[in-house]
Amino acid sequence: MTFKVIFVLINYLMIMPQTEETNPKLTFADFADQEVRSQWGVTNDDVMGGVSISKISVSEENVLIFSGEVSLENNGGFASLRSPIDDYNFSDFKGFLLKIKGDGKTYSLSFRQTKYFTGYNFTQKFQTEKDKWQIVKLPFKDFKLKYYGREVNNSEAPDKSTIKQISILISDKQQGPFSIEIEWIGLY
Repeated sequence: MTFKVIFVLINYLMIMPQTEETNPKLTFADFADQEVRSQWGVTNDDVMGGVSISKISVSEENVLIFSGEVSLENNGGFASLRSPIDDYNFSDFKGFLLKIKGDGKTYSLSFRQTKYFTGYNFTQKFQTEKDKWQIVKLPFKDFKLKYYGREVNNSEAPDKSTIKQISILISDKQQGPFSIEIEWIGLY
């Protein structure tokens, strides 16, 4: 190899775009573990009169599937997959990573900071690609405070040391069937 070729290769490597970190520092929920899956549950708009339905199942690859049908009847329009309520401290992390295979719809990850449902939560949307595995990166700095789905003007960043519950949610008038496979949720 000549000096010129080596020089060109070094210059190329220096300007080549760097890839983002896609390996979690902590895996919060590994859904290949049956015990972890059994601790999560679904909550739908039927808690307020809606008729959307959802369920948890397991794929042949031993991955959690969150699926169902969102209905806008009776002022409904959401389905959610929720972690157990606990005291989670994510102070040492920058955000969430999710390994998912979606249906092309938009979902969101939300978390709340009280054990009691008050309607307030921090939320960030993510777009899925139909039938394609993705690693989704959701920085804490991009979460927005919402009250019953409506954004609240708030300049405060979420307190990462007082998270009580995490949810994956489909809403925003996305009527009809949905399905998302979730291999794991981690933190980076």
